[in-house]
Amino acid sequence: MDSFDAAAKLRLTLAVQEPRPVLTRGGMRGLALLLALTAAACAAAPPGPVDPGPPQPIVETVPYQEILTPVPVRARIPARLGVDNVLLYYRTFGTRVWTLLELGRSGQTWQGTIDCLEVSTITGPLQFFLQWRDREDRLVAATGSPSYPYRVDVVYRSAQGPTALAGEPPPWRCADPADCPPGLAGCPQYVPRRPACRSDEDCGSDDYCAWDGYCDAVTPELAAR
Repeated sequence: MDSFDAAAKLRLTLAVQEPRPVLTRGGMRGLALLLALTAAACAAAPPGPVDPGPPQPIVETVPYQEILTPVPVRARIPARLGVDNVLLYYRTFGTRVWTLLELGRSGQTWQGTIDCLEVSTITGPLQFFLQWRDREDRLVAATGSPSYPYRVDVVYRSAQGPTALAGEPPPWRCADPADCPPGLAGCPQYVPRRPACRSDEDCGSDDYCAWDGYCDAVTPELAAR
């Protein structure tokens, strides 16, 4: 029993006398350098994945649309082209001038709709073309042109109903303002984009009275084309 106690005391004495690691000034500097390098590496970490877009530009629309129903347009453009915004110029059947619509952006996808009241109740081809511009508003490229635009046939009714882009729900058809004119009790208050007219004198100095009885603004950039 005495020999066991002596051995235990010896182990305890050795454990107490075992040297403990000491962090010197040089060790502290090394630790600080390691922490600094770690922080720099975290700060320099590459950003998350960026949408590169498709290999080639893609423009999508619908082949036809019912009257009083929005016409959707979507463009996917490669990031390497440096496009910052996409402008859509459209005109409905029978009008001479082009109306400007800027598409909304999400990554390398630009998308928008031609308003249902702009589509109106006039059947016939709705035409549009696109211009792509960079951050300095310089023209990068265009798809379609005033001479060779995209075409969407506006029809009165379709057996398939209103059409939509792939992956999108069918758009709602607007109420016909003729069935519920603005100002009538219980009818929605539409804000007309084109004032009614009987002659050019009823429109502004730069506008004219179109064939459908509404003022159209002459776009200077396109009036000479």
